[in-house]
Amino acid sequence: MWRAGRRDLAVSHFNAAISLQPDNWTYKRQAWSLVGNERVGGERGRFTQGPLPGEEAAWPFDSDFMTDVAKLGPGEYYPLTLEGS
Repeated sequence: MWRAGRRDLAVSHFNAAISLQPDNWTYKRQAWSLVGNERVGGERGRFTQGPLPGEEAAWPFDSDFMTDVAKLGPGEYYPLTLEGS
Protein backbone atom coordinates (compact mmCIF):
# COMPACT_ATOMS: atom_id res chain seq x y z
CA MET A 1 0.00 0.00 0.00
CA TRP A 2 2.75 2.42 0.98
CA ARG A 3 4.74 1.88 -2.21
CA ALA A 4 1.57 2.20 -4.29
CA GLY A 5 1.04 5.70 -2.88
CA ARG A 6 -1.77 4.69 -0.52
CA ARG A 7 -0.04 6.18 2.52
CA ASP A 8 -3.24 6.94 4.47
CA LEU A 9 -4.53 3.40 3.94
CA ALA A 10 -1.20 1.90 5.05
CA VAL A 11 -1.17 4.06 8.19
CA SER A 12 -4.74 3.00 8.93
CA HIS A 13 -3.82 -0.68 8.58
CA PHE A 14 -0.76 -0.29 10.79
CA ASN A 15 -2.83 1.50 13.44
CA ALA A 16 -5.36 -1.35 13.34
CA ALA A 17 -2.63 -3.98 13.67
CA ILE A 18 -1.05 -2.10 16.56
CA SER A 19 -4.40 -1.81 18.36
CA LEU A 20 -5.03 -5.55 17.92
CA GLN A 21 -1.58 -6.50 19.23
CA PRO A 22 -0.29 -3.55 21.27
CA ASP A 23 2.69 -5.50 22.61
CA ASN A 24 3.90 -6.47 19.13
CA TRP A 25 6.95 -4.32 18.46
CA THR A 26 7.31 -5.60 14.89
CA TYR A 27 4.20 -3.81 13.63
CA LYS A 28 5.09 -0.63 15.47
CA ARG A 29 8.68 -0.47 14.27
CA GLN A 30 7.72 -1.21 10.66
CA ALA A 31 5.15 1.58 10.72
CA TRP A 32 7.39 4.09 12.49
CA SER A 33 10.26 3.31 10.11
CA LEU A 34 8.17 4.01 7.01
CA VAL A 35 7.19 7.45 8.25
CA GLY A 36 10.66 8.20 9.61
CA ASN A 37 12.28 7.22 6.34
CA GLU A 38 9.82 9.38 4.43
CA ARG A 39 10.63 12.42 6.57
CA VAL A 40 14.38 12.04 7.07
CA GLY A 41 15.52 9.77 4.23
CA GLY A 42 19.04 8.51 3.76
CA GLU A 43 20.69 5.87 5.89
CA ARG A 44 19.29 7.25 9.15
CA GLY A 45 15.71 7.62 7.97
CA ARG A 46 14.50 4.18 8.92
CA PHE A 47 15.88 4.63 12.44
CA THR A 48 13.86 7.80 12.99
CA GLN A 49 10.91 6.19 14.71
CA GLY A 50 9.13 9.16 16.16
CA PRO A 51 8.06 12.66 15.23
CA LEU A 52 10.70 15.23 14.43
CA PRO A 53 10.84 18.28 16.69
CA GLY A 54 8.03 20.62 15.73
CA GLU A 55 6.18 17.94 13.75
CA GLU A 56 4.49 16.13 16.64
CA ALA A 57 0.99 17.00 15.41
CA ALA A 58 1.71 15.40 12.02
CA TRP A 59 2.83 12.05 13.51
CA PRO A 60 0.12 9.58 12.40
CA PHE A 61 0.47 7.09 15.26
CA ASP A 62 -0.54 7.10 18.92
CA SER A 63 2.96 6.21 20.02
CA ASP A 64 6.59 6.26 18.95
CA PHE A 65 9.71 4.31 19.85
CA MET A 66 11.10 6.55 22.59
CA THR A 67 7.68 6.99 24.27
CA ASP A 68 6.99 3.25 24.29
CA VAL A 69 10.48 2.33 25.51
CA ALA A 70 10.18 4.86 28.34
CA LYS A 71 7.09 2.95 29.58
CA LEU A 72 9.08 -0.29 29.97
CA GLY A 73 11.05 -1.44 32.93
CA PRO A 74 14.67 -2.62 32.67
CA GLY A 75 14.94 -5.69 30.46
CA GLU A 76 11.33 -5.60 29.24
CA TYR A 77 12.04 -4.66 25.61
CA TYR A 78 13.07 -8.18 24.61
CA PRO A 79 10.56 -10.92 25.45
CA LEU A 80 11.68 -14.03 27.30
CA THR A 81 11.80 -16.71 24.64
CA LEU A 82 13.80 -19.43 26.34
CA GLU A 83 12.56 -21.53 29.21
CA GLY A 84 14.23 -20.53 32.43
CA SER A 85 15.23 -17.08 31.12
